[in-house]
Amino acid sequence: MTLLRQQLNAVPFTRPYVWMLAAWILSMISLPIARWTWGDSVIPVSSLIGVIFQFSAVVTILQARWGTRRTLITVIVVGVLTWGIEAIGSKTGVPFGVYSYTDLLQPQLFGVPLLIPLAWMMMLAPSWAVASVIVGRGRTTWQKRAAFIGISALAITAWDLYLDPQMVGWGFWVWAQP
Repeated sequence: MTLLRQQLNAVPFTRPYVWMLAAWILSMISLPIARWTWGDSVIPVSSLIGVIFQFSAVVTILQARWGTRRTLITVIVVGVLTWGIEAIGSKTGVPFGVYSYTDLLQPQLFGVPLLIPLAWMMMLAPSWAVASVIVGRGRTTWQKRAAFIGISALAITAWDLYLDPQMVGWGFWVWAQP
């Protein structure tokens, strides 16, 4: 049985993340079609579905690579920190400026959609992957760690700068002073 399992795991289409990635890609392709067909009212639900599929694929890939315990700890830490930063940021204006979420993304906890930490997690892992490729493998030095952190931060910031105008345009949050 173990040999059969190993052989099945060697076939890419039997890995759960492949199907989750395919579902995520299909959800992203379907968003403009659904929007064209039914209007802007489908954007929140389509966004929710897309984030859940990509988050699930990322977590499944991390679990296969890191194991369940490390992945679970990472998801919890990232979830709590990113939700906390968004909650503090939307109430105080620090560090992002004064903004607030609308009611379009549900459910929310203290005015922050619970989808937001999932979105951060789904993009942090690809940012880490980009940084790993650029920094390279081998002996870890403080310079490599600093480069990894800096490149990861640039990658996630680039994603956020790309995404923010769309999210504001779709009415997911509003700035106090545009």
